[in-house]
Amino acid sequence: MSEQYHSKVDENVAKFGFHITYVMEDENGPSFCYSTGLYKSYNIPEVFLSGLPQSLSFTLVTDYANKFKETVLETNKKINSFSEDFDFPVYFIEVEKENLKDYDYASQRFYGNGNYKCVQLIYPDTNNKFPNEPDYLYDQEILGKLMQ
Repeated sequence: MSEQYHSKVDENVAKFGFHITYVMEDENGPSFCYSTGLYKSYNIPEVFLSGLPQSLSFTLVTDYANKFKETVLETNKKINSFSEDFDFPVYFIEVEKENLKDYDYASQRFYGNGNYKCVQLIYPDTNNKFPNEPDYLYDQEILGKLMQ
């Protein structure tokens, strides 16, 4: 990532409280998206998600920030009305920083040696099945431990 991109991350965190990075799908895996700055700005975990289009990913990260900077985030619990824009259940799982080392480069640079937390947004397929259920249809890369 370039110095220009890092400057944009810092600028967005200062201006909006967070920055969103989106990486397109390639031969190595599905697309993914993550926040930088939420932990510093609002003391809520950064959020990671994979396998969704950019516009939906940006909306979900923004909705996450707006909701949980004022509400306690509970992990490993299904949330039925997380986003006003999209009506599907989600849940959040904790992700160890070590599992993000190949993904969240902007956050790693932003926090340096400092500590930060991250969760992954887990979403259902069009049949309302989650990745830990039989016949799940999507290519969602899971970096944390799924609830059983």
